[in-house]
Amino acid sequence: MLQRFTTEAPVIDEVDVLVCGGGPAGIGAAIAAGREGASVMLIEQQGQLGGVATGALVGVWLGSYSRDGAYPVVGGIFSEIVHRLVSEGAAKPAAEDVVGGSRHVGYAPWHGRVVPFEFEPCKRVCEQMALEAGARIRYFTQVVRPKEEDGHLQGVFVHSKSGMEFISAKVVVDATGDADVAFRAGCPVMKGREEDGLMSPVTTVLVVEEVDSAAFESYCRKTDDYRFRKLISELKEKEEWPFVFEIIICCEMARRGRFCVNTLRQTGIDGTNADDLTRGMIEGRAQAATLLDLMRRYVPGFARARLVQTSSVLGVRDTRRIIGDYVITVADVTEGRHYPDTIALSGYGWDMADPKRPSHQCMWGKPMRLPYVEIPYRSLLPQGVGNLLVGGRCVSAEWDALGPVRIMPACFAMGQAAGTAAAMAAQCGITMRDVSVSALRERLVAQGAILTPDGGSIRPVSRVAR
Repeated sequence: MLQRFTTEAPVIDEVDVLVCGGGPAGIGAAIAAGREGASVMLIEQQGQLGGVATGALVGVWLGSYSRDGAYPVVGGIFSEIVHRLVSEGAAKPAAEDVVGGSRHVGYAPWHGRVVPFEFEPCKRVCEQMALEAGARIRYFTQVVRPKEEDGHLQGVFVHSKSGMEFISAKVVVDATGDADVAFRAGCPVMKGREEDGLMSPVTTVLVVEEVDSAAFESYCRKTDDYRFRKLISELKEKEEWPFVFEIIICCEMARRGRFCVNTLRQTGIDGTNADDLTRGMIEGRAQAATLLDLMRRYVPGFARARLVQTSSVLGVRDTRRIIGDYVITVADVTEGRHYPDTIALSGYGWDMADPKRPSHQCMWGKPMRLPYVEIPYRSLLPQGVGNLLVGGRCVSAEWDALGPVRIMPACFAMGQAAGTAAAMAAQCGITMRDVSVSALRERLVAQGAILTPDGGSIRPVSRVAR
């Protein structure tokens, strides 16, 4: 049964660029567009910026360096945020982390050059930088649907505590992570892996304190059981392991003894379905309590671990992705493809956990020709709408190819490119496809973005004059 609801919505703002979603891509887009002189509104359904970094408590940024740890591949706004956090003791720069076997990702030998950070300062720093750029932030505001006429968005209907509202915009950046705007505008999208539509497991993250770091490190280094597969195998034999996943991932944060445990793998959750998300949160908190009890009993260093919090939102790895003007393929990643319209890089590797076997990565061991992946501008352009582009994990990519590009530093970089392009289009009255890619790339380089790895060190860049 369907019910019809009709209402009038007041226009609460008219802006050059409307950014929907305040995660890494949305932050990058809002700051970049504002610095380019555009009027910007950034809407976010939570009461903070940061997305999975601050809401899902994923307190480590990976992939800002090449996979071999030799040079940075993400700069610009991301590196500015890191610099500010480092300056107040709330993060450690990737350049000071080890090349492999980082304690901040549980001593796995393939992980290094990561940035551990603290959640609360991150919320404030991202917020301050968006405001400094001239963006207006509107929290507790959610996309309802865009208003589209002849392939052009007039703006977006939103809902907040104030009721139904409308925001008029010349250009819209969809940084929702779920392609909510693009999907509701009728743009073609894909969801999940190609063969069955299933999506990677989601995660409820735990943050714990009072961990004996030395005991934890000693076990990992002496046994090489840094994902605790051997321990879990023994617990399964004793029928003491109730989970479908078979690894434990413990990431030590900037402060010793404080860990985010990015371990739970909750299957069968669709991040675009409210009932699934509700079930995931309830089940996740229950599983977190069970997991921590087992870790206190069996994981070295965790005997006195104290639970600080569980994430207020689920860590969702993939849902909808646009089918853009270009789809990044697995072959592109393995062959190290270069593009004439590259606007961002990522130094991350394969990471799309099997929806049915959540501790299995079917792409593990598959070679990548380059220690970084390029992201082309065309993969941010949804089909069918002229003044809309996306940033973040809803980028146009094959499911397995999404792993290297969905990581947060790459999302900051994609957002910076999207925001810069959006400002250029709004100011010139052109579509996103008419934006000069060469001019866009020049502006990004001037902003400190890295488009061609050269081994240079990450450094903060000054604000672009408005």
